[in-house]
Amino acid sequence: MMKKIFLDTSIIIDFSRGNSEVLINLIDLMEQDKVELYINSIVIAEFFSGEDLKNKNFYTKSFLFFDQFFTCIEIGLQEGLIGGQLRRKNLVPLTTNAIIASTCIINNFELATSDVKHFNHVPELKLFDVAKIS
Repeated sequence: MMKKIFLDTSIIIDFSRGNSEVLINLIDLMEQDKVELYINSIVIAEFFSGEDLKNKNFYTKSFLFFDQFFTCIEIGLQEGLIGGQLRRKNLVPLTTNAIIASTCIINNFELATSDVKHFNHVPELKLFDVAKIS
């Protein structure tokens, strides 16, 4: 069974800043049909809000990169309700993190993140061990 990995924005930002090992290894696994890589509109918004994206060339390259390698999952009512519950319980520091976590819980994704501390208090969330592939 193919592993379903959701990429937190931190992994993609690390890649864009030259720390590319984790994402390159995940893309290699995807090309070997061992994993599927997912994001949602929260990840897109967080990444594309960066100052570097003012550069049209970088913006275009980033857009094409996202389109080629990642499947974007819709955010709906359930993600909002579970995300709200996670925030209300103070299990994650930000609403954006809560929506990312709820997307993973609902879709049974493992979360690949450089910010484990933002997510490690969510008991239902499966964290992907990025150290295994680095």
